[in-house]
Amino acid sequence: SGGSPSPRGNHIRRTST
Repeated sequence: SGGSPSPRGNHIRRTST
């Protein structure tokens, strides 16, 4: 979770863009 800007269902772009 956190890396690729893709709304999988949990988080979208957490730290790494």
